[in-house]
Amino acid sequence: MNLPRNEFRMSITSECNMKCFYCHNEGNSKKAVLSKENIEKIIKSSLFTDIKEIRLTGGDPLMHPQIYEICDMIHNKYNLKISINTNCVAFQKLYEIIKKGWVSRVVVGLDYFDASISKNSPIGISSKEILKRILIIKNEGCDVSISTVFNDDYENKKQIVKWCIDNGIRVKILEIARNEISKTSDIAFLKMQKQILEQFKFDNIIVDELNEYNCYINNKKIVSFFPSFCRLRRCDLCKQIQLRITSNGILKPCLYYDDQDENILNCNEEEISNKIYKVLTRKINYHIDKK
Repeated sequence: MNLPRNEFRMSITSECNMKCFYCHNEGNSKKAVLSKENIEKIIKSSLFTDIKEIRLTGGDPLMHPQIYEICDMIHNKYNLKISINTNCVAFQKLYEIIKKGWVSRVVVGLDYFDASISKNSPIGISSKEILKRILIIKNEGCDVSISTVFNDDYENKKQIVKWCIDNGIRVKILEIARNEISKTSDIAFLKMQKQILEQFKFDNIIVDELNEYNCYINNKKIVSFFPSFCRLRRCDLCKQIQLRITSNGILKPCLYYDDQDENILNCNEEEISNKIYKVLTRKINYHIDKK
């Protein structure tokens, strides 16, 4: 049995050094940190899935007090790729991890092209500094991309797209995910997508089965649009349905799925493997309309 994209998405801490208003904190219901020992136990229990990569998320994973030891263990002991989702505020830690060759991919959250705080948060550092750090990551030979949330700010997204095209950095534009039912994605999001597609010249535009637009320049994917499928209740299509674990130990196939029975922190390796198998094979229908 294989994981979707052979990737395990793991929130190793719920702590963060920003406070973005739309943050889902990877489904964490309380402040918590996964210990290095628990992380290793989970990895060992999931090897039957032919796992290839661990995506470290949070909160911000760089806030974890054992981040160096965790990356060392994942990369050198289990020979797994590591990707990190981060706001890039704790850059020195990230830079040291990249220099050691432990991380193959970094996704940086950035909402504003030119602002005193790079995301929709009351605390943080400037967009200019984050963009500078993204170029440093690229120059180190590490795959780096931007993840930006659309919040009715077309001109701002246009500037981010232009910068990414100029610098050869991929940008993923996300619709804010809301746990509500709708027949379509947000109209403003779709309008922004149309304007970007019309304003910039792409060599190729591919629309996949999820109706996600991926735009290429010189055979490189540069701009991607990610609508929220939770609005449509298309659980059979949504990319959020994968194997993830929160920092308080809950296995989730989806951000909006909540089953305390899937807490695995006090389980042995065999029990964890059984729970992983259960989540992966369960019928994909987790949303309930409570109207």
